Amino acid sequence: MHRLLRLRFCKCRNFVRAVPLARYSTTTKVSAKHTTPNWDEDDSLFTFTRGRFVYDEDRQMAQRTVRFSMNELARVAASSIGADRCVDVQKCPDGLYNKAYVFRMDDGREVIGKVPNPNAGLPHYTTASEVATMDFMRSALSTPTPKVLAWNSRAESTPVGAEYIIMEKAEGVPLGRVWDSLGAPEKAKLLFQTYRFMRAWLTNPLPGYGGLYYKDDVPSERSLPELECDRGPWSSALEYRRAVGAREQAAVRHLPGDIKQLIMLTGPGLYQPSPSKKLWALNAYLQVLEHVLPKASDPDAQAMLPARLWHDDLHAENIFVDPANPTQITAVIDWQSTQAAPLFDHSMDPAFLDYEGPDIGDDFSKPIHPNTTGLPEDEKRAAVAEYLDRGLMIAWRRLIHKSNPAQHQTLAFQDTTAGDILQIARRCYELGEDHLAVLIISDLRDAWPPSGSPFPVILTPEEEDRIKREADEADKGGSLVMQSMKQLGDRWPEKGLVEHDKYEETKGLLTYVRDEIAEQCFGDDEVARRGFLRGWLFDT
Repeated sequence: MHRLLRLRFCKCRNFVRAVPLARYSTTTKVSAKHTTPNWDEDDSLFTFTRGRFVYDEDRQMAQRTVRFSMNELARVAASSIGADRCVDVQKCPDGLYNKAYVFRMDDGREVIGKVPNPNAGLPHYTTASEVATMDFMRSALSTPTPKVLAWNSRAESTPVGAEYIIMEKAEGVPLGRVWDSLGAPEKAKLLFQTYRFMRAWLTNPLPGYGGLYYKDDVPSERSLPELECDRGPWSSALEYRRAVGAREQAAVRHLPGDIKQLIMLTGPGLYQPSPSKKLWALNAYLQVLEHVLPKASDPDAQAMLPARLWHDDLHAENIFVDPANPTQITAVIDWQSTQAAPLFDHSMDPAFLDYEGPDIGDDFSKPIHPNTTGLPEDEKRAAVAEYLDRGLMIAWRRLIHKSNPAQHQTLAFQDTTAGDILQIARRCYELGEDHLAVLIISDLRDAWPPSGSPFPVILTPEEEDRIKREADEADKGGSLVMQSMKQLGDRWPEKGLVEHDKYEETKGLLTYVRDEIAEQCFGDDEVARRGFLRGWLFDT
């Protein structure tokens, strides 16, 4: 779901007890004998410094630049733990949607400060929901999250000049630092802990859908500065998913339409996105929605419908472990934009598994060790690594199949036509309307139940031919992206981001690939070639 368009629902606002957390009110005076650095002069603390973007760089950087008083935020951090003063501020590696800092005090203690980027979501609501969610996860669902020490979601009300959260520093180290050094038994123990967290999330459904808030943080009259759309509250998955479709329609009508689709190339002979195509696909989605949702009358599907809070990005940098005992998870971080949603809208597998092999399905048998005789050393290592990764994924799937059957059933549902339709419709403003349309008028219609009810989407033969042709064009554009990714290998700019020292080299490689594709697809057709170059994904 597009981060700028996150729904902020209010049904859940009374779920968390309003614990009196410290909000900024006063600052700690610094003794005259101490010289406090002027962190406000350090531009790198406020801009995106992790790398450069190879598409729409000016806009990407602007979305990730936030100006405020770091001196004031350092005072808040010191005050939150009763320290005399902050003596050092270090920025953590930039996130795509927020900035995090380590504040070190004169007594050696450290805390973490977090400030949302302009692209993080709705002002006030994004921060207020994250704070309440962390509290609820820790206190009600026994998930280890850092304790919030101070926060303010109203940028205009604080001398800091920005929303912020000050929290305890997570104990331990990111899982990514130790994962590759662990053996299969140790990795299995970490998976079992992850299962226990998910089990708690699964067995505690909430009575409404959306973001979690403290009661006082959702005013009765809300003035939202962004897209006007239905923001709830809702009491059913059907109402919630209708609102998702309506939100995407509103985005197509009222927000800029030049969103680049990094999953496929466009141009002459390739798919060309347009607002009318997106609106057609979304209208079709709303017409079939009631039929593709899991049925409440189906015992196997009932558990997928209630609203549940879930961490959908459990990658190895968001999980902290004890370095002395790396099988012990000490903290789970980054709860920004978490929301209560139906189970089929959540990620059932932890991202730190990073499994890219063949589909597991219901085959839980132990994988066969590969025969690596005669293979070069690098191929041997790759084959063994794939074998171990598959074995770990099978162990995970076997565990949830036995102990969290609703989670396993959700995985199976997500792999169906209905699951694909629900997934793609959530991001139709950005991408995917071509495949959404063809899934509905082809796959879904072909499997339409013989219950006597007519297929709800009416289209002419010409419309059907157009949709199928455009889906083929989109597939071709996607294949060209895959071809480009294969050519560039580890130089492919994931999410358009590259390291500073590789920027010029990467741009040169992308230009080479662009010209090669233009020659391959258009030859001497200069008009088509120019059209393709105008729609090229990356800056040149």
